[in-house]
Amino acid sequence: MIATGAIAAVAVTFASYALALAGLSPGLTAPVAVGAIVLLTGVNYVGVKPAAVTQNVFTVLKLAALAALIIVGLSFSTSTALSRPLPPSPAPAGLWGVVVSLGTALVPILFTYGGWQQTNFIAEEIVDPERNLPRALVLGVVVVVAVYLLANVAYLHTLGPGGLATSSAPAAGVMRTVLGPIGSTIISAGIAVSTFGFLNLVILVTPRVFQAMAADGVFFPALARLHPVHRTPTAALLLQAAWAIVLTLSGTFGQLVSYVA
Repeated sequence: MIATGAIAAVAVTFASYALALAGLSPGLTAPVAVGAIVLLTGVNYVGVKPAAVTQNVFTVLKLAALAALIIVGLSFSTSTALSRPLPPSPAPAGLWGVVVSLGTALVPILFTYGGWQQTNFIAEEIVDPERNLPRALVLGVVVVVAVYLLANVAYLHTLGPGGLATSSAPAAGVMRTVLGPIGSTIISAGIAVSTFGFLNLVILVTPRVFQAMAADGVFFPALARLHPVHRTPTAALLLQAAWAIVLTLSGTFGQLVSYVA
């Protein structure tokens, strides 16, 4: 059920950015996050095809936003960013302190790389899985690594090591540095799109795991049930949505990430 923590955390992130873009109160974060979970659960309830179309649309939009970020960052001309001094390290003195700090920093980084394994969960519904599943996994990982590395090169080129070390939102910092206030709006929209797409992905694939476990007799038998028309794991979808909503209403983003980790 850890995936439900990821759903809750990403739903809260989506809601935060969507509300900021709309100029609405942050107090609406929980209702909007819950609404996103309910909406996408409904889309996935009625069939794999509408869920897949939704995923494809938001994947294209996400890649377009990342491409814009990389192009903008790499096209920025500066002679000072790379020479900015690094701030003092907050890591405790000694090798062990560095190791602990590095491990802590890797938690959100590894969280962003998560998702490559999700395609395995829907192997039963992939055309020619023996051929297409390995290709999808390898190509997906290669593309993600390439995009993330290029994004970090853009961060360093625009902000410099010192600016990157002190920034809690480097993507927004790059766009704001190059394009001004409109840059922050663009990157906020990109993050909202990205998180919504990721939310749909987890809601799509995770119930298939619950359903398969139930069908094999190692989880609640009721979750093995498929919809007679849509052929979707409806009971698993509803259980997942219910628990994700409970988590959404019970914690902040930081608490939810700790739950997932």
